[in-house]
Amino acid sequence: MKMSNRKIYVYDKIKRKVVEAKDRYVDESNAPYVIDDTMPLTKSPLSRTLYFDSKRALRAHYRQHGVEEVGNEYERGYDPGAERQREIEKRVDAKIKQNLIDRLYHGKR
Repeated sequence: MKMSNRKIYVYDKIKRKVVEAKDRYVDESNAPYVIDDTMPLTKSPLSRTLYFDSKRALRAHYRQHGVEEVGNEYERGYDPGAERQREIEKRVDAKIKQNLIDRLYHGKR
């Protein structure tokens, strides 16, 4: 376990302020909001001979060849037009509802 000299602060309810927690330590492996650059050895889909264990290096390789990484959302059924269609349907439904209310309560046509 790697130890760090980073400090941890806690809110002291008695003093009503944030103080350094001197009796605690920070474990680097459990540091919050840190994304590790390493990954399992991965073969480049652009070259059958190159393998990468760094996300940064793999993405640099993609950029070098003009390729953009898009993920697997399309395989899961992602449709960029579906969200726009839902918004249009919501607006149409709201307009129909408002027209019905106007006709029933205000006699407008």
